[in-house]
Amino acid sequence: MARSLNQTRMRDTRILMALTIVAGVFCKTMFPDDTLAHEMMDFTGYLLVTICAIGRIYCTAFIGGEKNAQLVTYGPYSFCRNPLYFFSLCGAAGIGLMSTSILAFAVIFGGFFAIYQGLIAR
Repeated sequence: MARSLNQTRMRDTRILMALTIVAGVFCKTMFPDDTLAHEMMDFTGYLLVTICAIGRIYCTAFIGGEKNAQLVTYGPYSFCRNPLYFFSLCGAAGIGLMSTSILAFAVIFGGFFAIYQGLIAR
């Protein structure tokens, strides 16, 4: 079960990456490059991607070799059941915001949420 779920997730993630590239190439940005709104979306996107990277590194280092040995309920795992997926979702939202396109944001954020919702629920 877990192996097939992991293979499906990897396939779906690759499809989402392809759709993201297509959306990034063909979608028009919401705001012109020299506006404050464009800069704020870029900045917020960069901030979310940075939070994603730092959060994933921290959670991975925190859990260490305990992942399959015991249920970890302290540290970042006391705030959120799946902090690695939470930080990945932050990164996906950040990449979507950096595109400054509503359609690209919806494809990235919505696609990530749809793919990983079943895995998180399991």
